[in-house]
Amino acid sequence: MKRGGRGRDPDLDPDLDLDPDPDLDLDLDPDLDLDPDVVIAIAVVVPVAVVVVVPVVVVVPVVVVPVVVVVLPVAVSSSFVSRRAGPCPSRRLNRSARVDGRRARAGIGHRGLLSGVKEAAMPNTVLIELNRKFTPTSTPTLTSTPTPISTTPPIPTPTSTPPLFPFQTLDAYRFARELAVRVHSARIADPELRDQATRAAKSAFLNLCEGLPDDRAAMRRKYFLSSDGSLHEVVGAADLACAIGAVGTDDAAEIQALAVRLRAMLRGLLRSARSV
Repeated sequence: MKRGGRGRDPDLDPDLDLDPDPDLDLDLDPDLDLDPDVVIAIAVVVPVAVVVVVPVVVVVPVVVVPVVVVVLPVAVSSSFVSRRAGPCPSRRLNRSARVDGRRARAGIGHRGLLSGVKEAAMPNTVLIELNRKFTPTSTPTLTSTPTPISTTPPIPTPTSTPPLFPFQTLDAYRFARELAVRVHSARIADPELRDQATRAAKSAFLNLCEGLPDDRAAMRRKYFLSSDGSLHEVVGAADLACAIGAVGTDDAAEIQALAVRLRAMLRGLLRSARSV
């Protein structure tokens, strides 16, 4: 055998065992070994508990908290509104009935002015006077019917002598107007001659109305010449109507007489217009 123990096998030589002390074994308590049934139970129960408990813990706050946040303010606000609105009609009726009962027992009406003790202490005449004084009496309301407002402008009433323009007072103006009236009232039977005569008579009158107030000599001559030409047209139409029996001889004679007088006046106006 060699020195120093070289060449010996540790498994065959007990002196070379690495665990010389058997008390140093790590598995010191054999009672701590788990039973296989317990291990199986733990493996089954723990997942079931996780599946059941975790959703409850997670879902309950998610569902309950929003419901409380939404429902609680609504309930508080509705109670506040109902409190502000006052008691319901039935409560108000019951309360008024109780008040009326207490007033009736005390001897005080709705319009009583004094308490029951004071009313009992005062004479009846004083109470009657006080009630008459403070009881409101019905005052008649005065209703006034509104006056309708007229939207139409007032119509001026004509005076007996309306004011006239200066040229309306001239004889030439009055004869020309009378000539137009006579031609219109003659009612010439021939339509063409009636239309020609009435239009010529109106033209003679209107041209004279334009020329008389004009201060310009040239314009006066122009209007007077137009009126003189229309006057001669009236005379020709009335004469032809009388010749064919479309108008009476008396009407034709009156038209002729007025035309002669008016022609003399127009000629005098033309001479005065040339001399200016």
